[in-house]
Amino acid sequence: MAQYSLLIIGIAIRFFCLKQMKDKNFFRIKYPNKLITTGLYKYSRNPMYVGSLLINSSLTYIATENLLLSFVVFLLTKSFLIDRIDREEQILFDKFGDQYINYCRKTKRFITLWH
Repeated sequence: MAQYSLLIIGIAIRFFCLKQMKDKNFFRIKYPNKLITTGLYKYSRNPMYVGSLLINSSLTYIATENLLLSFVVFLLTKSFLIDRIDREEQILFDKFGDQYINYCRKTKRFITLWH
């Protein structure tokens, strides 16, 4: 049952991020109009990707009931996302400079457990 909970949490995270971003074209890397640091972005610089990690690994486990395969999918997804995150963070640094650096100091790339 935990795998279904993780799937639902992952879907909810992505849904709330999309609602907060108000952006229909979230698949492309692009220059944002503003730096979002509230809501789920207060706890993660990349909550959409946290949601993706949860969705991909829980769906793999649901489909195969293989915990090792689910973990491999988690690691593969994370390695793909790290490359994308690096490119996005460079864009954010170029656009927002010190404001983005201060945000990075307070908020972890994936999950900040306390603020």
